[in-house]
Amino acid sequence: MSNPLIRWLDAWLSPLGLLGIIIVAVASALVIGRLTLGPLQKAARRRGQPTQFYLTDFVWLLVQLQAALGLVSAFVARNPTWAFYTILGFLGAALTVMWWAAVRSMSQAGVQGMVRRAVLILVLLPGVEAAMVATMIFWGVSLAVGYNELRRALTREDIAIWPLVVSGGLLLVSALFAGVLITWLLRRITLWLLAESTGPQDLVEPSA
Repeated sequence: MSNPLIRWLDAWLSPLGLLGIIIVAVASALVIGRLTLGPLQKAARRRGQPTQFYLTDFVWLLVQLQAALGLVSAFVARNPTWAFYTILGFLGAALTVMWWAAVRSMSQAGVQGMVRRAVLILVLLPGVEAAMVATMIFWGVSLAVGYNELRRALTREDIAIWPLVVSGGLLLVSALFAGVLITWLLRRITLWLLAESTGPQDLVEPSA
């Protein structure tokens, strides 16, 4: 326990260290949301068109609710029944709120094509949400696993620490690269959605 590296690792388990990890995880998720959905939000603020509901918008909502029902039925036991219906109700309410926000934003931004609206509801928003959640989980899991493995290597002489550090660093860089690539792809989808409804001037803030 006299090893300063072990004491440094253990310091991360303090409330302040855990708070820092949570802040980094949440900030990373918010950056992804900002980068991917930022152009849509800017276009919606600048154009401000009224909210319009297409009949197909309700169809995509039903598709999402049906998918949520299938997932809950597959992974949540019906005993006790209150847990099943509580989780199902929470997912249904969350999906409905996100669907309404999506319809409102793309209507204000001038996204009118049926295919584009379907892509936003069924592909873009679920993809952004999955990326944000995966980012927070990634930071938590990677730091927890890294802490355990480094501490085990430091307390045992038969485990070399440098190969562990190098392999962990490569995995971290690979995960970060994958995150950047996914964020870039989601942002390109957002720009494609706006291609026929906005001009380049609608995607930038006005100069002071």
